[in-house]
Amino acid sequence: VKTVGRGRHQSALPRVLPSQGTSSVSEEVIQTRWDKTRVAVLRETEYDSETVSGRTHASLIRSFNQDRMWAGVLAVLLGVTAGSYSAVNNAPQFIPGGDMAKFSLPEDTKVGTPVYRLQGSDPEGAPVHYSISGQHFEVDRTTGIVSLIKPLDRETNDIIEVIISITDESVGGAEPNTVSLRREIPVMDVNDNAPEFHGRPYSVVLSENIKSGSVIYSNITVLDADAAHNAEIFIDCVTGGCDTFAVTTEKIGDGHYRGSLSLKKPLDYEMTSSYSLTLRASDLSTTNPLMATANVAISVKDVQDQPPVFLNAPYSASLQENTSPGFQVLQIKAKDGDSGDPRPVLLTIEGDTLNYFKLVKNTLVTNQKPVDREHR
Repeated sequence: VKTVGRGRHQSALPRVLPSQGTSSVSEEVIQTRWDKTRVAVLRETEYDSETVSGRTHASLIRSFNQDRMWAGVLAVLLGVTAGSYSAVNNAPQFIPGGDMAKFSLPEDTKVGTPVYRLQGSDPEGAPVHYSISGQHFEVDRTTGIVSLIKPLDRETNDIIEVIISITDESVGGAEPNTVSLRREIPVMDVNDNAPEFHGRPYSVVLSENIKSGSVIYSNITVLDADAAHNAEIFIDCVTGGCDTFAVTTEKIGDGHYRGSLSLKKPLDYEMTSSYSLTLRASDLSTTNPLMATANVAISVKDVQDQPPVFLNAPYSASLQENTSPGFQVLQIKAKDGDSGDPRPVLLTIEGDTLNYFKLVKNTLVTNQKPVDREHR
């Protein structure tokens, strides 16, 4: 029991109750006692507080005179019932814009770069601490600044899964709270992979009589490991016969293209028997376009479309009348006009109605019948 004052000029209850938390107040007249000079009235006031572990009671003894005029506070009785109530520690929360809900990174982000700031708050105003899982990031526990600590490669891993956590501090003996969120962080593509020709070397053999417009080869495969427009491919001819052959590009799938060759004009083996095309595959990146080249060997196969040819023509000779049989008049040479796969040439005589000459291999000689000038 603590006496805090008496007399007409003593005012209200001194500050003996908790300054924080919620409270409920109830007053009840417990005892009334009269004597010659005063009456004593005992009233009980009860406070509940969330900031302590228990219930606080305050009892006041007030005095009145016989005219029932208030004279003062005689005493204050304080008591705590321990364990009646437990302290409340509400969990912290991430705030919008600080919870990595909409966060992505380009794959060329440098190691050591601060990339994000986690942000949250605690209902009781207690300090909070942050953490993040995985091998790619670290976070400052106090500031929430997240930094990259491992290189990114979208072609190896295009989604990074992490768990971010926020933890408060204990209040009134209550355990700290931790709130965790699972996040998927997309790794954004940059154009760091050039197109690649697959299935090389490329070669094709054509007959020279193939028709213009025909597709002559369609086994050119180009792959690009990037994404979106960085993996869109265009194939064209650079050198080696671009006026004779056309290239078309066909999309098979994301980053997967096929090139085809077609004939633009007729072939002529005797003019050109082979070609070495240089093809180029370019991606359609607007910032850093990359390309690759490949060769296509084209052989033209000869067909029989050329007549035999006399060598050293025209021929001329003179001989005496009555030249003896077997006289060698001319050496005649001829070959097949198709040079790719030449065939044997057969020589014959035309216009010798009198049968003065004959051919022995490639030589024109006189026959058994003597040559008669008057009969030609």
